[in-house]
Amino acid sequence: MQALADAVAGAKCVAAMTGAGVSTLCGIPDFRGPKGLYRNPDAERIFDIGWFDRDPSVYYRGCRDLIYGLDAFSPGPVHVALKRLEDAGVVFSEDERARAGYAVFLKEGENPLPGERFLFLSRDARTVEEYTGKYGVLHTSVSQTTLDGRMIEGGMYCRPVKAGDRVYFGGMTRRVAELIRVRVKDTAARREYPLLCDEKGVLWVPGCPPREERAKAAGGSANGDKIYICLVNGGAQNEEKHQG
Repeated sequence: MQALADAVAGAKCVAAMTGAGVSTLCGIPDFRGPKGLYRNPDAERIFDIGWFDRDPSVYYRGCRDLIYGLDAFSPGPVHVALKRLEDAGVVFSEDERARAGYAVFLKEGENPLPGERFLFLSRDARTVEEYTGKYGVLHTSVSQTTLDGRMIEGGMYCRPVKAGDRVYFGGMTRRVAELIRVRVKDTAARREYPLLCDEKGVLWVPGCPPREERAKAAGGSANGDKIYICLVNGGAQNEEKHQG
């Protein structure tokens, strides 16, 4: 078990494959178990479109608890564990992120990115200063920002630009591709330029202010909700590591 925990902790991302068994722990019936859906006398009719057209009540009665009564159940230990990993940016859902040119799901500390870049994430501003100072990184090779953690939807990850990407700051909605074009002259480099994202969309284009919006959650300490982010561009940091 410890080996599994160590593997997950050291992974950039983890895909979780589960079955109906994770829900039976909550009391939700599966398909073939003692109280499963297939024990229902109308099981064959439930998913038959012909029967649905004739009498939809067969479907709704059969799926009342399985699909429409889920509010009566609480998440089980597996659901809770996976949710915690997803919030930490370790486990990823099956969505468009997996089809991007790359997707790096972030954890606190140093996160290697394509193009010899490194993104450092911390809730303590001092650790970011120590990180950049430790390797003698030139100020010109560093982009930094601070986010209000309450505005982040789900986990954070880095990916390249996609068609239609937009971000709101300074009272305007801006095209991300145009922001990158102004800052990055090389066409190939633009295609892998890292964007900080969450479930809602682009959070930060390095070199620009972060996304602006009202915090989703109210209250709490402002300092406690801040997330400090530093992106090191190019091989400067890596070279200093090897010199040390």
